[in-house]
Amino acid sequence: MSPAEFFASTLRIGIPSFILLCVAVLIETRKSGKISVSLEKVHIESAVKCGVYSAVLCVILLAVFRVIDYRIALAVTVCAMAACNIRLFVRVDYSLLFTFAGFFVFTGTIASVSAVSDFLENALKTPLSVYTAGIAASQVISNVPAALLLSGFTQNARELLLGVNVGGLGTLIASLASVISYKLFNADEIASQKTGYFRIFTLYNLAFLAVLAVAVWVI
Repeated sequence: MSPAEFFASTLRIGIPSFILLCVAVLIETRKSGKISVSLEKVHIESAVKCGVYSAVLCVILLAVFRVIDYRIALAVTVCAMAACNIRLFVRVDYSLLFTFAGFFVFTGTIASVSAVSDFLENALKTPLSVYTAGIAASQVISNVPAALLLSGFTQNARELLLGVNVGGLGTLIASLASVISYKLFNADEIASQKTGYFRIFTLYNLAFLAVLAVAVWVI
């Protein structure tokens, strides 16, 4: 897919997702009566560090669009972070990182099993089957590993892209971003004392999944 085709496809999920998110925020803020923002932990980096971080982001984006080699982007990122704040390397959640690395190893291994590869080749013959498979697989192994697993068995790139993006909703494991946000919530002593977070999180995720799964396909 060209960058133009990629972004045009993601608009199909981006626009309805933005609308649903706005609705959810309005509902939750009306319940509480206000929007509470804590500034106690806000840390404003120096202008120099902000410039460095912005430059690193640009380098990473260039690697994503294959303008430069990803190994160059990795080296630049590591060197820049070491120069700006080397303590960040200690704070990385390596257990989570290795868990998802394990998912990638698992998907690569299972795809080489003849019974699995034969099943996927037969199952992913239509655009709709690719779309639904992307959503279903994401619920179990997360959406990025699901994309890697299924991409070797289909040429329907757009449907796979949409399926794994919608599939990032639903279960907690469906998206790495959800896992990270949940771990950050539990790490906050004040926030973690509040009950019902996981229930509300799951309800919204399942509701959004149900709506977007239909809406994105129809659009």
